[in-house]
Amino acid sequence: SRGPRIATVTLVLAGRLDSYRTYSAPRAANELWQRHPDSVRLTFVQAPRSDTSQRIALLLAQVALLDQGRFWRLFDSMLELLPRRFFLRYSDVENLVRREGGYSLIESGLRTPAAEARLRQDLEQVRRLGIENSPVVLVNGLPVRGAPLAEALESAIESERQRGLLQRLRTPIPRIDYGWLAR
Repeated sequence: SRGPRIATVTLVLAGRLDSYRTYSAPRAANELWQRHPDSVRLTFVQAPRSDTSQRIALLLAQVALLDQGRFWRLFDSMLELLPRRFFLRYSDVENLVRREGGYSLIESGLRTPAAEARLRQDLEQVRRLGIENSPVVLVNGLPVRGAPLAEALESAIESERQRGLLQRLRTPIPRIDYGWLAR
């Protein structure tokens, strides 16, 4: 996660960062976080689909376990690189990690049980929510969709910021049908 520990709004991005097709949601979520870094928390939950995205996700999990700051710099670098590539290869991500320095430390721990457990935990969270198609962005637990996504997210963030903490605590938890995520 990046942003304040106690935030009025939490954005949860469930997805992967390995293709241009899945690029728009992470870009929109990250841009909104950058506009509101003092009041919005951005959390990334990985949901890899292919073997390549699984390998990239494991590398990202290892980087995150070793250094959160380095992970978010890598996340930002991947978002910068994606518009120039249709797919990111594992070697592309490795090169970005090398550019940050300390790759040997990361490489020696790539298959650690902790990194694999973190990735399994992310996948379990995605399954528990019923998310079959990713990427998806949740604002305070509610899925946001719409075109353009950045505008829909901005509207949802403003709505949540205006509600206030006491109102959110007093309001019953809405029953959410996540079935549309599987369609």
